[in-house]
Amino acid sequence: MIEFDKEAFYEAAHHALPIDTEGFLSYVSSFENLILWGAGYLGQAVAEKLQDLDVEINTFWDLRATKLGEVNGLATEEPFSKEYDRENTLVIFCIASSFIRGSLMQDLKNQGYANMLMGQYVYEGLICPLDKYDSNVCKKSNACDSYTCLKNDNLFAKSLDIKPEFTEHEPMIFRNLTIVINQKCTLKCKFCYSYTNHYVDDKRLNFSLERILHDIDVFFDAVDGVKLIPLIGGEVFMHPDLNKIVKHILTKENFGLLNVTTNGICKMTEEDLDGFQNDRLQMVFSNYTDSVSEKQKELYYKNIEFAKSLGIQVIVPNNTPQWAMPTTLYDQEDDLDALKHKFKVCRGPFDCKYLKNGHFYPCSIVDPVHSLGIADYSHDYVALDTASSNLDLRRKIYDVEHRDHYKTCGHCSGPGGLTGVVSKAGEQGYQDFITKPELPKTETKISFMAKPERLLESN
Repeated sequence: MIEFDKEAFYEAAHHALPIDTEGFLSYVSSFENLILWGAGYLGQAVAEKLQDLDVEINTFWDLRATKLGEVNGLATEEPFSKEYDRENTLVIFCIASSFIRGSLMQDLKNQGYANMLMGQYVYEGLICPLDKYDSNVCKKSNACDSYTCLKNDNLFAKSLDIKPEFTEHEPMIFRNLTIVINQKCTLKCKFCYSYTNHYVDDKRLNFSLERILHDIDVFFDAVDGVKLIPLIGGEVFMHPDLNKIVKHILTKENFGLLNVTTNGICKMTEEDLDGFQNDRLQMVFSNYTDSVSEKQKELYYKNIEFAKSLGIQVIVPNNTPQWAMPTTLYDQEDDLDALKHKFKVCRGPFDCKYLKNGHFYPCSIVDPVHSLGIADYSHDYVALDTASSNLDLRRKIYDVEHRDHYKTCGHCSGPGGLTGVVSKAGEQGYQDFITKPELPKTETKISFMAKPERLLESN
């Protein structure tokens, strides 16, 4: 193989700068074997580009190999099902999902494949046409992940008009702000990342329209911008005022894309979807079709076609057989050093943030620990109504974002709230994440040894 500066290639791709295409092609072609891991939209786009550049590809790796057969004229294999010379094999990793790819990349390393390129970065450098931010281009591409795209991050930041009163302060641009509008759902996913099954009785509710609109107003008046807004529940279509919430978000100028995320298994009317035909909005239909009934699956596809018929941009992810299992939520009684260590290896600035029922949660685990009443660590979040002005709220958000640990870290057993264990996507049932089990004295807690790949990218 030849020498190639991968980091310089990545950096140029992230900033829409000229890239070393010849060096890239020479490097890729110097391996005896080239494997693309992931035959979904991203893998197909990368494969097509490489084929146009006369690069020879051996195969796709994909857990769905038996079902997929050939993709882009290439055979598919289950990962690690055949033996390849590790030193002479390059794997281009084309798994777009930020929730699963960290554990899969670790599998790649454990299997001894040290030569690897990030498929999304290859996409940024060789395929993505953007040299300035354009939400229309981003939302129409199934291949890339707007959430984790670093090129998208940088171009969005350049596009913002910073308010004069904020220019003397450190920029506060969020990669992601998840807005949660309810705690009820039409499904009962056993390993729900939002722990929806645990919200029962008076906690299983829609938040008031007044509360939600107020939270949106004060937050977006206090920060410089948000690149991506996932609007979630629960299930958002169970909220009677969904279209009013969507229309209000779209009045804000300092955000990039709005993802209205649904499981697709709920009644949708034309009134529900009023106002969704917007250049900055896309509907994301979470794909749990392997885990739901035939009747539910029929409704899912009917809703997809209905939304498309109204001119709404629709995203339907690939049918992925796995997703990551979330952490348990009970207190693990860590000491201060352990809390700081967990925080250090997990933390992504302006990443994984939640706006929910009058609160800003700087971490996806701070939310359920507080919202489910497991513990109330008031220094781990911001109660929006305690701020006296936009600048005061900005300061409070800044302070909680720049802590060296959260007490909530003591409830989390995996970086980013993920355990590294995979389960069937959308599997229905119930799993107790709150009750602390009685462990044998010899058993130890999961250790935070390395920063997860999806958060490494954001630093």
